[in-house]
Amino acid sequence: MKLLGQPGRLVASVPKVAHSLNLALLFGSVAGLLNVSGIALLAWAVTPLLSVPMLPPPSFIALTGSVLLLVLAFWLRLQAEVRAHEASYQLEEVLRGRLVEHLSCLPLGVVQQWGSGRLRKILQEDVKALHIAVADAVPFIGASLSQPLAALLVLALVQWRLALVALLFLPINLVCMAMMARENPQQRNRYNEASESVNAGVIELVQGMAVMRTFDNGAAGWRRFNARLQQFTSAVETWMAGSKVPWKINRLAGAALPTAAVLMIAGFVLYQAGQVTLAQWLLALMLGTLPIKALEPLVHLANYLNDAGAASGRIEEVLRQDVLPEPLHPQQPQGHALSLNKVSFHYPDQPQPALSDVSLTLAAGTRCAIVGASGSGKSTLARLIPRFYDVTEGSITLGGSDIRQMRSDVLLKQVALVLQEPFLISGTLEENLRLAAPEASDAALQQVMAATGVSEIVSALPQGLNTQIGERGSSLSGGQRQRVTLARALLSNAPVLVMDEATSYLDAHNERHIQQALAQLAPDRIVITIAHRLQTVIDADVIVVMHEGRVAEQGRHADLLKQGGYYARLWQHYQLASQWTLKREGEV
Repeated sequence: MKLLGQPGRLVASVPKVAHSLNLALLFGSVAGLLNVSGIALLAWAVTPLLSVPMLPPPSFIALTGSVLLLVLAFWLRLQAEVRAHEASYQLEEVLRGRLVEHLSCLPLGVVQQWGSGRLRKILQEDVKALHIAVADAVPFIGASLSQPLAALLVLALVQWRLALVALLFLPINLVCMAMMARENPQQRNRYNEASESVNAGVIELVQGMAVMRTFDNGAAGWRRFNARLQQFTSAVETWMAGSKVPWKINRLAGAALPTAAVLMIAGFVLYQAGQVTLAQWLLALMLGTLPIKALEPLVHLANYLNDAGAASGRIEEVLRQDVLPEPLHPQQPQGHALSLNKVSFHYPDQPQPALSDVSLTLAAGTRCAIVGASGSGKSTLARLIPRFYDVTEGSITLGGSDIRQMRSDVLLKQVALVLQEPFLISGTLEENLRLAAPEASDAALQQVMAATGVSEIVSALPQGLNTQIGERGSSLSGGQRQRVTLARALLSNAPVLVMDEATSYLDAHNERHIQQALAQLAPDRIVITIAHRLQTVIDADVIVVMHEGRVAEQGRHADLLKQGGYYARLWQHYQLASQWTLKREGEV
């Protein structure tokens, strides 16, 4: 499938699809040849009709053959289109499956970095662009190459003068087409970036509409979205401006009517001069416009192929991403102790390390709090434990086994991660709670619901646990969604529970209640809490203080205060902020 250019590599990677497209190309090519042959025979057969009262047998045979060839050409064109469309649907299905499977094997941090707007465009629009190019391009390429060449060859053999007349507008068309179809990577990249920005903007606008409407009725959100639309419109207009003039010229010179008119005039002059016969003139009128008519759709075809080339490049970029390595000889954790041994980590696009030389050992049942200023590396540390990324240096072990030597599915059953933005699926509340542990007993479910306050949520819902909570839990408040995700994590019974600002929507009282519930329900689990409200973690067995990607201090709350170091200063600032209140005018 070299004719397709860059998309051809993806087509070739699916042999069944490539075979179908090769047949479509062959059928399209043969159909183009038969179409010309049928017209030529028809012209030859019609000529005697103009001079004799009875149709001689050779003419009758030629006329019958012409009809049969045209019918066969139509059938082959139909077969080419059917096979190409079937192959394109198969390619679409295979590529989407391959992309989803590959994404499921990538480091979760890489998938998060790409964002939902970009991935949606690749999975839907880019794969669809390949479908359109493959379904429409392959049959057309065969016919558009064979048919005009065969027409010119027949015309040249019959009457070379009229063949030259048929080629009169061809150079103008080719130049204009080249100008319109030329690839501009910079403009195309700008268009794709603007398109991805609009996709992300739609998601942001819909998901954040409730929040944005509380501020100036959402005007700021609409302005942000309109700005993205303006960038997209500008990218499209700039791209189209370069081909406006050649498009107008091509519309005039590339139509069949000017060529037919010139052939009519030239044929009449040559016929009057006795240099061409009536049959040759008729043949030129029927075949002479085929090359021009075949070229006109090539502009659209070139655009399809350019779009498909850019789309296949983005698809291949995803498929080229290194998957999270799985061990050849996987290990099983022996126990639940968690240890970070001189861990350092660089984000791929950042020159400075996010973490440097972090060491920490937590026994089973330890309640650990990680605190520090924004950007100190707390969330990065939390994401390394379930292996969202592989560490750059050092190692993380769970139960004495390096997590890189554990299968991903085994590791993710050992570690439950609860993020600040809770994720819920569209379905019932019970389906969301049982997502990580569908086999959990009703008694266990009721226990975690009571401990996390979900029971109160259920009692207020019209259908209780069977209530549909909407897309991403849209019918619940932020605090309710966090309670549900906490209950789900507890129900999973994972030995390690990592909570990254998982109670940020709760007030201090309810957050403290959650901490007490964790101590009761998970006495043997390692519970790692990342929090900004220091009051909620003062009872932790160990507090790890992060500063600029390093462990500045670690110990219990009282001991760290006695040291008078970085944590003591954080605590002092927290206390001052907690005591700050607005006073009425005149108060002191």
